[in-house]
Amino acid sequence: MTAATVGVSITLFLAWTGFLIGVIKWLLDRNLESQHKQGEDLYKEFRDLKKEVEGVKSEVSKLQRDLPVTYVRHAQFQRCQDECHMNFASIGKKIDDMQAAIGDKFDELRKEVLYARAQ
Repeated sequence: MTAATVGVSITLFLAWTGFLIGVIKWLLDRNLESQHKQGEDLYKEFRDLKKEVEGVKSEVSKLQRDLPVTYVRHAQFQRCQDECHMNFASIGKKIDDMQAAIGDKFDELRKEVLYARAQ
């Protein structure tokens, strides 16, 4: 082998190696850029999720504040409903008593009418 052949071989080898290094660098840069873009997308999703979690936290804290008031209102409603049922029961009992009294009076009047007809 002559010195010129060795020089050309080394030059071709270095050129080929440089080309391969350039292609590898280009592929790595492209991959890194893609991963960077995915990272940004994930970060945006993370921020959106963080905002949603903060919204849920505020809704839960509002519910915790309003729940005792709502519970008291429910208890008051239940108490009022029970009182209404008791009032209706007492009204029903009074009506039954009046009906019995009217029935007794009606029976007395019937007896008087029958007694008066008999005479």
